[in-house]
Amino acid sequence: MVDSAFTTYGNVFVKVFLHSRIPAVVAKLAYLQAYLKDIAVLPYGENRGLAKSWNEGLCSSPSAADVTIICNDDIWFTDGDIEKIAKASLSAAPDIGFITTAGWHEGHKSTVGDHGFSCVAIQPVALRVVGALDENFFPAYNEDTDYALRCKRAGLIQLILPDTNVGHLGSTAITASARLSKQNDITHRINDKYWRLKWGCDEDWTDWPNAHKHPFKDPSCHPYFIDFDQRSKPYPEHNRTDFGVVQI
Repeated sequence: MVDSAFTTYGNVFVKVFLHSRIPAVVAKLAYLQAYLKDIAVLPYGENRGLAKSWNEGLCSSPSAADVTIICNDDIWFTDGDIEKIAKASLSAAPDIGFITTAGWHEGHKSTVGDHGFSCVAIQPVALRVVGALDENFFPAYNEDTDYALRCKRAGLIQLILPDTNVGHLGSTAITASARLSKQNDITHRINDKYWRLKWGCDEDWTDWPNAHKHPFKDPSCHPYFIDFDQRSKPYPEHNRTDFGVVQI
């Protein structure tokens, strides 16, 4: 991901949120940081939650960059991909909330029309109108579909770029560790349960018209907005308290 990001002709700065403590990963990023000036590595070394790191990156993006792309570490860009995303982002209509890409999916052994939030440009209008990701989805999964639903509620739409060729390995962290995979079986089910409590419907896009008008059917909860200042506990009386289930 890092190597391919710097193949662009544009001025790219890469910020890596490092959750891993795997020595080879830590050493590789230390090497890159020593030899590349346009990279910052935040060595958290713990499974702090995907939404937490994404939110942290998004907090500073409007003032620091013209275009912000969030991506997993198991994706790679081909020539021209970043320029296409940047051009689309800068010229997007006011109702575009986020932009996603197409390309090769190694896990499926085929091209896919939409990589979803594994490579996404979240537009400034979404940050203003929809706000932060819900960090109650922990440590990963469902936070992206939650954000997409909230964008839809706010009248914002998704733009998919069909002419990119972004590559995605797919679920590499889980498949690389039997222990993490076993933990994910537990945490993903908990996230599904939290989704059901929050929206009262399946996560399937076709079921979204049946979602609660307010999260948890609670009129005190905004229909779609989460303030960045309250992103760690966005829903009084409804926030999760079971994060201790995560061991790695």
